Amino acid sequence: MKLSYILSFVLVINFSLLLAQQNNSSTQISDVQIKNNWIIVFNSNAKEISRMPQSKNEVVGIAGDFFVVTANNWIITYNEKCKEIARMPSSNKQVKGAVGNSFTVLSNNWIVTYDKKCKEKSRRPK
Repeated sequence: MKLSYILSFVLVINFSLLLAQQNNSSTQISDVQIKNNWIIVFNSNAKEISRMPQSKNEVVGIAGDFFVVTANNWIITYNEKCKEIARMPSSNKQVKGAVGNSFTVLSNNWIVTYDKKCKEKSRRPK
């Protein structure tokens, strides 16, 4: 009897882990597009996850679980649900791209790497 409880428990844990893995992959950003004045976020299955008005926003970088936008002298990071994560002033900064869990900025002849919370991780001369 104990063996059947243990097997049931193991099956439930494995099934839960499988569901968590599937849910995680479906919320990863694979693309962000601008269509008809909307910023639309897509997952790895090419399904729309979310959208927000483009307004004066310009998408300048896409990473796995966030994307980077410039708007009104701000650099802003958003998650896959188009919820703002963080922001920083964009004065003397130009976003070069985003990959993995960071994005890079050219700032006064320095290449500066930030995380999605706009915290500086590293810098090097250009």
